Amino acid sequence: MSATWLLLMALAPGLANSDELASERTVAATRSIRVLRDSRLPDSAPTDVVVQTLRGEIAVAHSELIDLLVAGRVPALEEEEEAQTLSVPQRDMVLEALASLPSGTLLTQAERLLVTEDQEVPEIAARAVASRLLAMGGGSESMRLIFSILAPLPGASANGRCMDALEWSIETVLAADRGSAHIALRLELFNIPKSLMASVLRALGDDGDPSGLEIVLVIAERFPGARIQAFAQARRLGASGDPDLDQWFGALLRRFLDPGKPNLARSAALCLGELADSECVGDLIDLLEGSSAQSEANWALCRISGLRLGPSQERWRQWYDDEIAFFRDSYEDCLGDLHGPDRGRAVYAIRELSRHRLHRHRVANELVLALDDAEPSQRRLLCNALEAMGSRPSAPALVRFLDDPDPVLVAAALRALRTLTELNLPADSGAWALALNAQPGPGHSG
Repeated sequence: MSATWLLLMALAPGLANSDELASERTVAATRSIRVLRDSRLPDSAPTDVVVQTLRGEIAVAHSELIDLLVAGRVPALEEEEEAQTLSVPQRDMVLEALASLPSGTLLTQAERLLVTEDQEVPEIAARAVASRLLAMGGGSESMRLIFSILAPLPGASANGRCMDALEWSIETVLAADRGSAHIALRLELFNIPKSLMASVLRALGDDGDPSGLEIVLVIAERFPGARIQAFAQARRLGASGDPDLDQWFGALLRRFLDPGKPNLARSAALCLGELADSECVGDLIDLLEGSSAQSEANWALCRISGLRLGPSQERWRQWYDDEIAFFRDSYEDCLGDLHGPDRGRAVYAIRELSRHRLHRHRVANELVLALDDAEPSQRRLLCNALEAMGSRPSAPALVRFLDDPDPVLVAAALRALRTLTELNLPADSGAWALALNAQPGPGHSG
């Protein structure tokens, strides 16, 4: 019996139940292994070609490829070859190919890995692969089972494998149906082992959708040991665009601007700066003197204001006093001019409002409201003003102008979108709509 046959028999114990089926599975598994091994050669085929080839074999050889994931090795096919440790790119190509299988097949394979004859807990490698299959096949409905099977075994290496699998699984479920995934996460939040909470937070941060901020907030509020990690991921997500949620999170963060707790104070200051929380400015200015969070407080003030005044309490207090005076004495008049019939006064109001960033999300919302009734030249000014305000939640409102017949407006909208989101996409409303979950412009045909 050849070495290849023996190896494949070891990978799939049930392979020889039928001579004809065994032969077909052996050929398919051999071809899959060969294309995986060749993917590490310098002149290998592109990733999409490898995935497509694996998909061609997956209907017959999926059990063998799943067992290969569990083993973490790509076996040798010739005597002169050596087995390869399964690399992350190879693993991802196999998983992408497996995703083309019907959900029922994926769930059956997950069950195969989890149900052992002796009723013992499956090894961590099998549980990690099963969680990925459940995420692809069961979506948000499988979230509870994923958390339960990944409760880590003793030992750092087991925990690391669990955390990696959990992050991948959550990101997969989020990509398939973010709304349902968020509901499932909220339902399971208090059943998640604390050792896996960091993985949940990183998955939400990697997903990048600001709507995940609510879950991050709950974790920060209820799990003290995860607060610094929660604040770090909240920075990645930015403001949610929901005023109530952003204010709720801001209130929580402000509680930790305590010089006596420097690590939390630094993390909270950075997060408040990213969220552009206007209520924290006075507390941040206080941290500029005699605090180990001075650098982070200065960064947050720069982020909120768009200015670079240095770590000087006097200069920041002067700016803060001026901003308070503007919003107290002039803001409502500016809004009246912005939405009023006088074009000249509206242009003045746009320019004046764009200079005051203390409450930038509130101001940006008013500028967005003015877009609908504005003349073309005013829309260009509004795009510029929104770019200057730096309020990311206003970005979706600009997508429709990428299809405007005015090239100057298109350029202004594109520049603002790139500044607000830090994405470098072309002037294609469809691409931006996909990236921001916005509606493309009426002229978009894609």
